[in-house]
Amino acid sequence: MSSDKGQRRTLFSWIYAAPLFVLCGILGVLQYRMIGEVRDAARDRLHGSLQASLNRISVEVDTDIAVAANAIAPVVSSESVAELDPQVRDHFEQWKQSSRHPQLFRRVALAVPRGDQLELRSIEPAAEQ
Repeated sequence: MSSDKGQRRTLFSWIYAAPLFVLCGILGVLQYRMIGEVRDAARDRLHGSLQASLNRISVEVDTDIAVAANAIAPVVSSESVAELDPQVRDHFEQWKQSSRHPQLFRRVALAVPRGDQLELRSIEPAAEQ
């Protein structure tokens, strides 16, 4: 009789333990999947944040270059090249003194049309003359 009771206890123990093992396996699989989803979501969020930062930096650099080029460019383009040199030089010096990024341009030049070609004339800063 005692052996029957022992076998019944063993059987009941396995009846209770088997579903627990199955449940642990199911929970392990679910946890693995959820960790994968969290990892993917974090990667996508970081990628989006990086892309937004790169876009912002790109716009800032483009804006800084456009503002600097507009500040240095001659106001009137119909003047002779000889009259444009000092004007561009003055604009360049003023821009260097007032700019947040004076090292953005080390030197500027004018592209002067000569027939069907362009002649590039370097404008030296006033300090280097």
